[in-house]
Amino acid sequence: MLPVLLPWLAVLGLLLLRPNRTAQAWWIWLPLLIVFGVELGLRAALDGSLPTEVLDVFCQVARALAFGLAAVWLASPLLAANSRFFTFLKMLLVQAGFTLLAFASGQDWGGAGAEVLAALIYLGVFVLVLVAALNLAGRSCRHRFHPVGLSLHLLGWLAVCFAVMSLPFAIFALIAGGGQVWAAFGIAILVSVAVQFALLLPFLILSFANDFHRKRLRQRLLRETPGAPPVLMPMPTPTPAT
Repeated sequence: MLPVLLPWLAVLGLLLLRPNRTAQAWWIWLPLLIVFGVELGLRAALDGSLPTEVLDVFCQVARALAFGLAAVWLASPLLAANSRFFTFLKMLLVQAGFTLLAFASGQDWGGAGAEVLAALIYLGVFVLVLVAALNLAGRSCRHRFHPVGLSLHLLGWLAVCFAVMSLPFAIFALIAGGGQVWAAFGIAILVSVAVQFALLLPFLILSFANDFHRKRLRQRLLRETPGAPPVLMPMPTPTPAT
């Protein structure tokens, strides 16, 4: 029972950090619970449509990524660096560490098989794509923050990052299976982008609605550079009539 609780206890530990000792920080449980609620709904809706092993691995990957995102949001005060590259590396380390912890805590390693190895490969790709897309979207929106604009940039960068990361696998499949692989390749990218954005969306909505998490997103994760303040023209001084 304790291994299953480890990711929950890890998130609780992050909430005890000094920068997170405020009631607003505890709203991070809401997107996590939303992800778990959607997971339960998907299990019920897809039961019988997909093999049980495939559905289990899919839900475990989604759950692990959600814990990683919660950790990145809570650890953001520790991720500040002088350059975007070092911020990216710190985010990647936190996301990967908490994602792997959450995934490993739910596994029966005695009976681990090929599906667990495949899940670990997917986790590695998804973690890298998530962190890269967040950083690239932050760079694209660094002068102007807007929820819709950020969401669209994230969608675009998720698609680009997935295409780049998946290209070696697509080339290998193309050599092995011929030209029919491109349709499957495109569908796989669209499904992966939809899954990743659906995981990000509860955390984004929390950040758009909650001032505490919005500042974290803008200043720490996206490293937003505020635009120059508008130049105000001086009001003309009326000249007295002579």
